[in-house]
Amino acid sequence: MPLLPLSNPTEKDLLPLSQLMYAAYAKTDESLPDVRSAEASLRETMSGAGGAYLPDASFASGAAPNLVSACLIATQEPGEAEIVRLFTHPLYRARGLATTEIAAAMNRLSASGVKSVSAWNREGDEVVRRLLAKMGFEKRRGVVEVSASV
Repeated sequence: MPLLPLSNPTEKDLLPLSQLMYAAYAKTDESLPDVRSAEASLRETMSGAGGAYLPDASFASGAAPNLVSACLIATQEPGEAEIVRLFTHPLYRARGLATTEIAAAMNRLSASGVKSVSAWNREGDEVVRRLLAKMGFEKRRGVVEVSASV
């Protein structure tokens, strides 16, 4: 597969990110009713509702408006960050895009002094669990939170 460009998504990418998120969750138990719902959720993320959104440490694969994967990062505590959104279009899964985005995010976070990154893994989501384990994340505080040192 050819390499896709990586970019740091900002609010100007909200529509293509919303369309991507809607498509990524369309046939899952977390499906969204419409693109507007995805946009509202992403707008909330980027406005800092789940912690300060870090556009410089967040990455999307593809060239807008044709984004195919995204990893959005936020921070609540100094030295700690969280993967708050991670989604890939179904046609582009299992191609290493999320791995590349998480690795790029962890490198950027490490360079800025962040010492740990966490992510929530929905119980039973083995694909995400394997991906995060491969990236060095380990279970912490219960069943579904995972964390990695950067």
